[in-house]
Amino acid sequence: MAKPKKKVAENKSETPPETNTFQDRLDQRISRRQAISRIGAAAIGIGAVVAAAAGGYYYVSTQGGQQRTTTTSSAGPIRIDFFIWQYGVQMVQDNVARYNAAHPESNVVLSSVPQETYGDDVISRFSSAVPTDILYSDVNYQILFEPAGWIAPAEDYFPEITKYKADITPGYLPGFLNKAGKMYGLSYYGDYTCYLYNSRILSQAGITAPAQTWDDVITHAQQIQQKVPSVKFPLAAFFGSYGFWQTFYNFMQGINGPNAAFFDKDLNPIFDTPGGPVFKTIRWLVDAINKYKVMTPDTINYDDPTCANTMGAGTHAYMWEPRYDFIGTNTSPQKEAGNIKQALNPGSGYTSCWMRPYNMTTSNVKRGKDAVQAQWNFQQYFGGKTDDKFNGDYANGTYRVAKRIATDLAVGFVYDPLWSDPDVVTAYNSFGDINIMKAQAQKIVLHQTDGLTKYWTKWSGGFVQGPARTTITALMLGQKPNTDNDIMNALTDLAKQWNDLKASSG
Repeated sequence: MAKPKKKVAENKSETPPETNTFQDRLDQRISRRQAISRIGAAAIGIGAVVAAAAGGYYYVSTQGGQQRTTTTSSAGPIRIDFFIWQYGVQMVQDNVARYNAAHPESNVVLSSVPQETYGDDVISRFSSAVPTDILYSDVNYQILFEPAGWIAPAEDYFPEITKYKADITPGYLPGFLNKAGKMYGLSYYGDYTCYLYNSRILSQAGITAPAQTWDDVITHAQQIQQKVPSVKFPLAAFFGSYGFWQTFYNFMQGINGPNAAFFDKDLNPIFDTPGGPVFKTIRWLVDAINKYKVMTPDTINYDDPTCANTMGAGTHAYMWEPRYDFIGTNTSPQKEAGNIKQALNPGSGYTSCWMRPYNMTTSNVKRGKDAVQAQWNFQQYFGGKTDDKFNGDYANGTYRVAKRIATDLAVGFVYDPLWSDPDVVTAYNSFGDINIMKAQAQKIVLHQTDGLTKYWTKWSGGFVQGPARTTITALMLGQKPNTDNDIMNALTDLAKQWNDLKASSG
């Protein structure tokens, strides 16, 4: 059994950072796509030249700062181009090599780019017709790539994919489905925001169990400040980097329940409702930072390694961070290794989650049934169940790659049967309690589906700064007046900005 790596957490954002102009660049590329010749596209630096060759194709790729020429022929193994962002690349390469060795009839070729540029690289890749058959994706990307004509629901070609619904943890399922309810593809991974506490610090403060209500969180933090003076700010959370929205939703679901949302089913803003879930969440965070001074203001800048390393050092008593960072928080060389525990999120017990799907491309479809079948065979190995020869086998197969990601990297999964896999149990119990992890996984909300539109990032700021993120951050830090009326006025203004974007988007 592969042991999980015990390490100080590294910054491993599984979804690449977005920018405010991501949708603008996508729109521009789509409008230009038909007008630019392939050779012309390369001439203006879009990234590739694609041309007909005798019995095959060739291209010169400049993505990721490296130029590479690749050739293929219609004879021999069927080539499948697999595009990913760079995380755990050595493991991915090894998994690809294992598959190719077992399936000489196909040749899976891996390409990767930095996480920070992935979104733009996908746009360049598709709009320049760089061969791509399957790729890592995200809930927010799918809603952009399908209307652009770049990805296709796997269910249209392989209806047997729906068998996997029975294994998918319910909270993750919406991320698999397009607007018509068809499954895009299988999944790379899924995980959630977890609630951690330092049992040693709580005990030193005379606290016998972690806070179960949000009022208790504040009370415990004040008690810790009084009895453990070395802990200046007992509370911190992953509000920096790509973590802002998933962490905000964690607080909102915990404080208000699983149905709390920014928008209704028709994408109308409901976050400006007086005393509503968004207001209550901001009010709690504002008070924790400014009134009670129990949450560090630096939490706005906390990325994964900062969360793991400060919690692991005993700087904080309570932390909200990605569950896959738990191992880096609670194992050597962290000072508090062994003292960090997980509990269900306070209040409702619900927390935010996210999942990363695989998408098959329309360019794969255009290559014909043999290429489509070869892509699906490979996707089942990487995201589904296969037999010991890596052939798709839902009835009797094993989630081989998803399991390896869990045991070797402590990264989460979307398939419930893996919770009872003996190797996964051993791996997860080496740094936490798998029973608590599983219990929390049954109380998750896929926050990415709230306001899922092509203009959500423009309004929210996504993983950087935008109207909503900037406003909420300023309220939290006291950089803007934050009385109840001030908070409601700010939310009313954000609702107007949303409605303006909605109207202009048609």
